[in-house]
Amino acid sequence: MDNNTTTICVNGELKPGDLVLSTPDDEYACLVGTVLFINKLGTLEHDAETGNDTDSVHVNFMDTEYSESRVAEIEEMFSELYSEPKTFEECPIDDAIMSPDALIRITGIGDDTLKAILDSLEAGKALCKLVENEMDVGLETPERETPAQAALHEPDIYDDEATAALREQLIERIDANLLSYFDDIHSNADLDITCMSSEIAAVTGAHCYLSEIHNFHASELRYLLQFKDPLSVVADKFQIAGMEDYSDVMWDIFDRQDALQGDYERMQNPADIDAMKQELFSRLDKNLSDYCESLMSVDKRELIGMAEEITSHYAAREYLKTAYDFKTGEVEYLLRYQDPLTLVADSWPGTLDGLVPMKDVVTDILEDRGSHGHYARVMDADSPAAKESARDASTEKRSVLEQIREAPKAPKEQRKDKPARDKSGLEL
Repeated sequence: MDNNTTTICVNGELKPGDLVLSTPDDEYACLVGTVLFINKLGTLEHDAETGNDTDSVHVNFMDTEYSESRVAEIEEMFSELYSEPKTFEECPIDDAIMSPDALIRITGIGDDTLKAILDSLEAGKALCKLVENEMDVGLETPERETPAQAALHEPDIYDDEATAALREQLIERIDANLLSYFDDIHSNADLDITCMSSEIAAVTGAHCYLSEIHNFHASELRYLLQFKDPLSVVADKFQIAGMEDYSDVMWDIFDRQDALQGDYERMQNPADIDAMKQELFSRLDKNLSDYCESLMSVDKRELIGMAEEITSHYAAREYLKTAYDFKTGEVEYLLRYQDPLTLVADSWPGTLDGLVPMKDVVTDILEDRGSHGHYARVMDADSPAAKESARDASTEKRSVLEQIREAPKAPKEQRKDKPARDKSGLEL
């Protein structure tokens, strides 16, 4: 057994001997323990013990000084889990097999914070939330493996359906990147293609190497899929390298990760996009509420002539929230404005009779982004007023324990797509 084996948990690299806290959505919720050893996915030891599709992390949650109340909570949790009464000593937690994404590394945690999560389930949930939201809770931050290093102990693509799906996604994207590259060349009459031979060779060579030759691993695919044009990330390196060994170039790409500091446009996280949409929808609701409140002071006779304007505000909000398919950058653009509803509604008259498609109106507004300077913008984060506000808000930094006490007040977003755990020991 290799005691130097590592894996990647919620907040970084995990190794034997690390202190960990299990996440609240796991069936072994908010237990504190020590990593005994790690069996990597694809090894004989892993395959013999469980059918999990992640690394197996063996953790001893038993040898921990929980408070009496926390022990009672753990006994109740396992009694419900096994459908029979369980004492703490009977709970199967001295060698629990855990998925890495169900663990948070808390090595180096402060004594007061450790005591809090050993005393209270809610304190454990709060600490997990703070870590998952990347808040500073005073934990040691180990260096993560680079994609190149992680690939050394990952299964080959043909052994892993999830990795194969990532590869298919990457191939589709680099196909689109290649077509877009040639479209740009053909549409630019001023280009001298005869001077672009090395660039064109690098782009086409990178496409061929990525789609036909390179044996991808999951970490490598996830790295390239961060970019809208992963083909150019690789092609730029190929052009510099000339005819050198491309396998060495690929290692350099994944190990140095230079593209993260370059000018390559990144893909947005779907969760971030959804969050921005919800923020926009909330602002649209507030805009409509404020607009309706402003109508209370309008003379009734004037309201008659405002029927189309009023209808436009309601229709615009409904269409933006339920029917419009936002493209990249459009949500962010509307969020720059204090009243994005009025920005859209002012261009709405003419659509209500069906002669002008609503989609075309919204698309025109969002494509013509330089003509809306007369609408009030949200305060620029770099403005003096914004900086002064930020200073006032951050004058007194809260302690970790204060953050833990506050965190349960906020709704917790459930984790998704958690790999199945080994439940063979349950006697249901």
